[in-house]
Amino acid sequence: MPTSKDPKPASKDPKPTGYLDLGDGGIRGESKDADHKQWIEVRAYGYGPGGRSAVGTIKSGRNVTTSMTVFVPTGDQTSPVFMAYHLGTIIPKAALEVMIDEGGERTRSVRIDLKNVTVSGWQSSRGRDAYTLDFSSMSQTVGPPQSEMPESSFPPDRAMYDLSVGLDRGY
Repeated sequence: MPTSKDPKPASKDPKPTGYLDLGDGGIRGESKDADHKQWIEVRAYGYGPGGRSAVGTIKSGRNVTTSMTVFVPTGDQTSPVFMAYHLGTIIPKAALEVMIDEGGERTRSVRIDLKNVTVSGWQSSRGRDAYTLDFSSMSQTVGPPQSEMPESSFPPDRAMYDLSVGLDRGY
């Protein structure tokens, strides 16, 4: 008999944390979300400084690059394509949209746009693959798209970071 201390059974198809668009690189995902058709479903993500990368060192001459790690379900049709791109192909543009549940509806909370993306790493564990993406610049927008906001609202916050020039707020 289940008790309150028993963990909840894992959902067979949990909602993705977000969606990754690598369409500029020819990588199509399996998303069934109406607003993210052919995007890659992302279960988790994170980003921060990493080691040496061609993307981060060509323009800036630095030894450190900023990387993003995305976790996608193992067996997704994109897995072999990601692995092929691990050979150093540069994807001109990518976008990650992070979703939250708000009043029973899913809405975008953050959008991260990346430029000059390369797949620099891959790991597989416990039913999901982790891919490390290096990039030369990123732009982060916090809040829903402007089209979904009431007229009286302030526009979403936006910050841009280019590895070659530093932090620049895009207002």
